[in-house]
Amino acid sequence: MGLRSTKSFQGRQTCIDSRVAYLLDRGSHPVNTIQAKYLRGEEALLTQAQAFTFLVRDQRLGANVGSAQGPTWFR
Repeated sequence: MGLRSTKSFQGRQTCIDSRVAYLLDRGSHPVNTIQAKYLRGEEALLTQAQAFTFLVRDQRLGANVGSAQGPTWFR
């Protein structure tokens, strides 16, 4: 499978594995229960990784992330 590229915050090109993008696209229409559990786990890992990526970016830009308020909902 190829790579899907996206622009990062600072304009540099970053690559996202197209398999991961495919799994996220399929997350809302699972074929069976096993696939649904796998996809939900994959989405959770990617969401956590994305949150960490933005946290690091914001720290580098000088934001005070210690006082920032996170999401207020529960899953």
